[in-house]
Formats: sequence, C-alpha cells, structure tokens
Amino acid sequence: MRRLLGACVALACCLPALAQQSLNANVEQVGPAAFRISVTFPGVVSPDQAQSMLAEVGAHVCAGQSPVWGHYTFKTDEPLTGTKDAQASTEFQQELSCGEGVALVKPGTPAPTTPATDADRRAIEARTLEYLTKKDDGDFAAADAMFEDNVIAKFDRATWRNERRVFNAAAGKPKARTIVAVTFYDDPADAPQLGRFAAADYRASFANQAAYCGYVIWLRQADGSYRLIREDETLLTDEIARKLTAEQIASLKKQPGCREPEAAQ
Repeated sequence: MRRLLGACVALACCLPALAQQSLNANVEQVGPAAFRISVTFPGVVSPDQAQSMLAEVGAHVCAGQSPVWGHYTFKTDEPLTGTKDAQASTEFQQELSCGEGVALVKPGTPAPTTPATDADRRAIEARTLEYLTKKDDGDFAAADAMFEDNVIAKFDRATWRNERRVFNAAAGKPKARTIVAVTFYDDPADAPQLGRFAAADYRASFANQAAYCGYVIWLRQADGSYRLIREDETLLTDEIARKLTAEQIASLKKQPGCREPEAAQ
C-alpha cells in the first residue's frame, strides 16, 4: 500500500490537468475572511492538482475578492490490490483567505543566505536514516516526535502505526537502507511559509522481494535543526510481491519518491 501524509509546502513541479470531476467540498468559515475547505478526491491527487480543481470553489467563497491559498494538509490511500473494490482516494484540506490583492507576509524563518553545504546534506541523510530506523524498529512515538507538532497533530497516526506494524511483521528488518538523493529548496515561491526545505528520497531492500521507498521533507527550524513536515512511502511485502507480475512490481517502485540511485542528481 502507498501511504502519503503531507502538509505546509508544495515543491515546484509540472503536472497534467485532471479531467473535470464533480466535487463535494465542505466549506467552513474560521475567521472574518478565512475559510477551510475539506474534500475527498477519488484517485491520487497532488496538492497542485487539488488547488486547481478547487479554484472555482475559492472564487465563489471569496465572492469577487482575491482568494489566497494558505496552509493545507492531505492524505492519500492507494491500495496495491487489483480488486474492483480497492480504490485510491485523497483527503485534502485547504485553508483560504480572501483579500483585495494585498501582498501577504509569509510566516516562518527565512532560509540562510548561504547555500546548503555537504555537511548539511550529510546531516539530512543521517536524520532520515534515523527516522527510517525508528519506523523499522516499531519505535513510533520517537518517529512521530521528529515531525513538527502542528503537522503530526493533523494526522491519524493510530491507523498509520497499525499499518506499519503489519508491514514490519510481514517484511522483517531490511538488509539495507539507502538515501538516494537530498535536494534543498530555499524560500520556494509556492510554499505558504519561508524556510529551507530538504527533500530526501530513500529506498530499502530485504532478503526477499519485500521493499519500501519514498521521500520525506524536512523544514529547518530557527535553531538550525530540522523537523519533518511530510512523508510519502510505498510499502511492498513479500506476500504481496509474489502475487504481482514483474511489470507491476516495477511500476510500484516508480511511484513518486521512489527514485533509482542512478537517476539521482
């Protein structure tokens, strides 16, 4: 199963437009000119795609004023089984404010003026391996503590822990974990907050066909440390792998975040 949890930041990417679909969005007013939109999309939907499909909702809510996207959270469930009842879905929650085109000051601590160094890269690699090890060992409280508090509080971690326990029991301990690539983003224009973000792609191999891969995104804190704000993982147990074709396994390992080492920049 592929599980994706995320909040706060959308890194630059180009995505094809989705076909028009009917939305059943719930809009809640949380301030004088502030709203929260909640919607569940069928299939796997990225934040950019979700915001694009919610554009008309935002325009209607703001009634002539300029809609400004704010903080968002999302969770994608993508079953691996091919049965007709196994359907992917994406829960998306978007905060929205309405203004007259006045520029808003982004929150957060600006990225350092000096670029990230090899030492910064090694620190992110070590931090990511530490997080993966905690998940593999079932030390979920310690793994959760590596997230920003305001991010982890928005997720159903009890369900996530149960699913990860099942995977750990079926797959066993990996024989190797590899950080495929680390990419830094300083004050990205499409992020709702300032800061230095670090995306780490990873993968793990086992003695059998079991595998997992994905990526995590870290945000630099005011004290120079990093905490997690997003993760995306694809899990494949040996039992599931035996039921799939080589082509299906190869397709799963090409999910977003599952980069091959030779493709890393």
